[in-house]
Amino acid sequence: MGGVEANCRIELMFGDVPATVRLSRDWARPNRYVITGRDGWVAWTVNETNHFDYGISGTGYAGDLTLHEASVGVRRPTLGAVAGEFDEAFANQVRVLVDPASDARERVPGADALTTLGLIDRCYASRRQMPMPWMVPAWRAAT
Repeated sequence: MGGVEANCRIELMFGDVPATVRLSRDWARPNRYVITGRDGWVAWTVNETNHFDYGISGTGYAGDLTLHEASVGVRRPTLGAVAGEFDEAFANQVRVLVDPASDARERVPGADALTTLGLIDRCYASRRQMPMPWMVPAWRAAT
């Protein structure tokens, strides 16, 4: 192993909930998050944080939802503007970093990043070459 990390599959557990993540730089991936549960699924495209698709198991139906800001119309609630996307959330994070007085409702100390860095280190320490049957036979024999 070595070189560029072009393909990766990570199997994680969050309590009793398993998760599998697939990443690739040389094999087409749908670039979508999909969470499948006992009663259905929810999916969304990376960076499209204001829209998601969902399905309910056993019904044969699925739907899509676009998030909006809440608004109030004449005597009843109504939909406002479409909610912001990933770029707005990222810009807000940078804004709070640069100007701590702006909208500092929830702060996460930088030391909390050590947990994430530890997870990354453990992943590297336990990595194994994954099967890549789409590669040419000569390359597979060389690895």
